[in-house]
Amino acid sequence: MVARRSLARRTPAAPLTTPLQPPRKPASVLRIRPERLGARAEIHLPARAPRRDDSNFRTAPVASTDSVSAFDPLGRKVEFGNGSTHTQVVYGPGGGKLALMNDQTLVKARVPLPSGGAATYTSSGLAFYSHVDWLGSARFFSILAAVLCVFARAHAQSATPSTSTLRLENYGWQILPPGEYYEHLGAHSRNLWIDHSGRVLVGFTVRENSGLATRQHPGHSLHILRFTPEGKMDLSLVLPTNNWYNNGFYLGPDDQILARANDLLQWFLPDDLEKGGGTWQPLAACPRDCFVRQSFSRRTLILRVEPPTGGPDRSTYTILDTSSTPRVVRTCSQMASYGGHITDRFAYWMNYDRDDGLMVRFPFCDLDHYEDFPRLVRGTSGYVLDDATLLKIGFTHDGPVYLELLGLDGQVRFSRRMPKHEFINPYDIATDRNHDRFAIMVNTVRGAHSRLDIGGNLVARRVVVYSEAGEEVASIPVDTRYHRDSDFSMSPDGHRLAILDEGVVTVVNLEQH
Repeated sequence: MVARRSLARRTPAAPLTTPLQPPRKPASVLRIRPERLGARAEIHLPARAPRRDDSNFRTAPVASTDSVSAFDPLGRKVEFGNGSTHTQVVYGPGGGKLALMNDQTLVKARVPLPSGGAATYTSSGLAFYSHVDWLGSARFFSILAAVLCVFARAHAQSATPSTSTLRLENYGWQILPPGEYYEHLGAHSRNLWIDHSGRVLVGFTVRENSGLATRQHPGHSLHILRFTPEGKMDLSLVLPTNNWYNNGFYLGPDDQILARANDLLQWFLPDDLEKGGGTWQPLAACPRDCFVRQSFSRRTLILRVEPPTGGPDRSTYTILDTSSTPRVVRTCSQMASYGGHITDRFAYWMNYDRDDGLMVRFPFCDLDHYEDFPRLVRGTSGYVLDDATLLKIGFTHDGPVYLELLGLDGQVRFSRRMPKHEFINPYDIATDRNHDRFAIMVNTVRGAHSRLDIGGNLVARRVVVYSEAGEEVASIPVDTRYHRDSDFSMSPDGHRLAILDEGVVTVVNLEQH
């Protein structure tokens, strides 16, 4: 209080003879009721030149002295204008400014991209892309001509193929029960193939009755159906079996049908091709813990039967030749890499347990003699298509992200890296007989952080077909949910692809080479 009085005494009073200045007249304001327009509009007539938003969302002086602004209920400017020109502001889902419009005509738009950059559009279309660094600053721009070139190339690589569907519920298909968490479901088998005539073969298991199962009447049956390229069923086979989960079938090089059911591997010997009649010939035992591996030529099958609990410590391997009349060639108790990667002559061990970590191959049933491949990169993973070709799946700290077609001499025939957030499912592929086309499953995962050990969310899955040059031939989206009967297969000539999922077969007609 003392300071204030002292200050007041030091301040001279204004002379009474000085006339009082009239207060500054505010700008004229016209207000419109929100209930009529759904927004608040103001018309300002200031004495000095106002500033308005330009197409870069910044303020700039205008020559006119009249300006109009409209605001939405959130207080955001949604329209401004000068004279007869009015511009509307479009806001994106995040609340930020997205575009400027003149009625229904686009003036300028800046659309954020997932990479952090932006795509700028004008009334004539896409203008350019801006690319940012890790600080968010735009460092360079790509023009429309380059974008159109890349888009045209990608479009030429992956044309939209024609598809058709087969609903197996019309043929007696039943959904597989999920099984309890403590229940041992055993080894899985294939249930989808395409033969040399382009016919689709599919198998599924049904429960025949709810009564007591016996050895003669096990209660389940494996159904194998064959469909012509026109979608007409021309073959139906039924085989009794004792469980839901371990049934399947395989095709030989001459389209012979070999079925796994009722703890046996059996061969269908046709005797009436017109009526689809024939008999089933048993080949080898294949119980619940029987793992079936087939070479990509379809000429060799290896059955690995794990020992029962408390039995011998080694598995039993049965080698079958299916090149003509299927027969058992040999049975032994040892196999390189447990028979996981085989051709018609060798068993391959991708990462041999030695200091060099190279891929090696062994003759069947022989672990004493091997041949290594020093030209291949260490830590190789993938599929041995034949004794001269390897389809490699490359891993980084994020996961399997690139695909390479290699010769066993190390020569790279093509290399393809997946886009960001996309990963290869390394557990199943399909190829034609000449290895000119390959089908793989690609998963799209968002929100993962490998360094923090944070798993992501699977947001999309698709089956992608590549040519031997690494070009994308087709991309078919599938359900993100995993089902035990999911499978896909390619025809020997590479012209057809079949995808099985939850009782529905999608047949894709690929463009010819």
